[in-house]
Parts: sequence; C-alpha cells; structure tokens
Amino acid sequence: MKLLEESEYLLLKFTTDEYFQGITDGKLFFSKASEFITHATQGIQGDKNEFINMYLSTKECKVELLLGPEKDNPIHKLDASKIAKYMSIRGGQDNHKFIFCCTGIHYRDLDTMRDMKLDQRFREFGNRVIVVNDFKQFIDRITKAANNIGAELEHRRVEYKKSETLVGLTPFNKLDEFSWQYEYRFILELPEYNPQIKDKTFILDIGGISDICTSGYTYGLTEYGFKIKQV
Repeated sequence: MKLLEESEYLLLKFTTDEYFQGITDGKLFFSKASEFITHATQGIQGDKNEFINMYLSTKECKVELLLGPEKDNPIHKLDASKIAKYMSIRGGQDNHKFIFCCTGIHYRDLDTMRDMKLDQRFREFGNRVIVVNDFKQFIDRITKAANNIGAELEHRRVEYKKSETLVGLTPFNKLDEFSWQYEYRFILELPEYNPQIKDKTFILDIGGISDICTSGYTYGLTEYGFKIKQV
C-alpha cells in the first residue's frame, strides 16, 4: 500500500455481506439525510443530529408553549434551562441531496490514533470493510459518474465541533461525540428532472473498484489496527 500524500485519505467503507459485492462492483448507495435520522430513532445505524443548523444555549432563549387558542389558554413561558442545556434547530432537508459515508484516515491521524486501532463501535457498521487504496482514482471515478448524470458532488472530511460552538452548520459538521468515526462524506445533489429525487436512496454506479481496493473484516481493524513501516 502506497504512503498517503498530504491531500489524500485512506478510505474505508464498512458494510455487511449483503452489500459487500455491490460496493466492490462500484454501486455506491447514497441515502437522504432523513433516512439517517429515521435509522437513529429506530435504534440502528444513523445520526439523529443530521442537518441541525445550530445549537442554542438554553440560557439565551425562552420556550413558549401554547396549548390551545390564546383566548382560552394563554401562552405559558417555560424556563428552558431547566429542561436541557442546549436546544437544536433543524432546517429543511434538501430533497435533492443524497449522502454516502466512508471513514477517511489521513496520514496525520495515524500519529494520534490510540494503538492505531479503530473504535470497537465500527463493528455496528458491518462485519466487512472495503479499503480504497487509491484515493485520487476513486475521486476521479465518482466525480465522472456524477457528471454523467448531471449531478453536483461535494466531498470532504466531516469537521467535528463541540455543541456550544455549533452555529451555522453544514452537512459537513457533526458533534464531536462522533469524532471516532473519522467520517469522509460525499453529498450528491440530483438535478430536478431526475425522477429519483423522491426516492429514499440513490445508487451511483462508478464501475468496478476491485483494482483500487482491498477488503477484509471489521474485527481486524478494531483488534489489530494499523501497522506503519517506514520504507
């Protein structure tokens, strides 16, 4: 495996046996943000904090509760700080955008990862892992596939922030409690004329990637991790 350059990431996609072959064949499953939220509330893989625009300290805001017509039930003002420390505000989700998530390990991460092992929670993502060892080639292929269908593509690693600093967020920001994921995110925006903009998932076919990836089992990276040898 070649050494990473400053602008490159080692991309890892954790999955299950059910989807392993499809991803190796280059069929990337993109999901809408609403699906990540739904999955989280159902207790499976997902993130209930997707597309939150900002967090407000409850010391700086008030909560007004109206239980019925104002003339019959006056507005009750509540002290929000007694309910929670922070309140989140979520904006409208863009129905044209779909998300594909990987884990992106930068060469700088290898110096800070404890024992160079991945967190045990990665096992919840699936028992298989696909490792893309040619970052530039993968980006070229996914960009070309997006261009071929007239879609816009954004990609970069997620920036993790503390809740008290979360103001004016983008889909590339998440709470720092998720920093163990090292998430690298692709956001695909379909053109309005594409009939699949109403679907919950979208498959982008970038062609087989077996020539630029290797595969293994998740437990190997959580138990044994990475070994770096200077050549």
